[in-house]
Amino acid sequence: MTIFACLLFCYLINARIFKEFELIWDIFNFQQLKRDMDQLETWLSCREPILDDKNVGDSIDAVEELLRKHEDFEKTVFAQEDRFNAIKRKTLV
Repeated sequence: MTIFACLLFCYLINARIFKEFELIWDIFNFQQLKRDMDQLETWLSCREPILDDKNVGDSIDAVEELLRKHEDFEKTVFAQEDRFNAIKRKTLV
């Protein structure tokens, strides 16, 4: 086997390894995205009852309590904003 043949063989093997690595890396990134989306979906589904609640309060105290709960919910959603944005960035790539 000539040196040229050896170099060509090495090049082809390296190219194949690189393609395999790219594929594995893409699969890894997809699995991370899927995991993050599943976690966020679970988080959101746990909060659906809060959004579906038709109670509007029957007194000033009840309405004030509902407003406090809503503010707490908003804070929780804003705390998750980084996770939403991370998924959004991953899906734009």
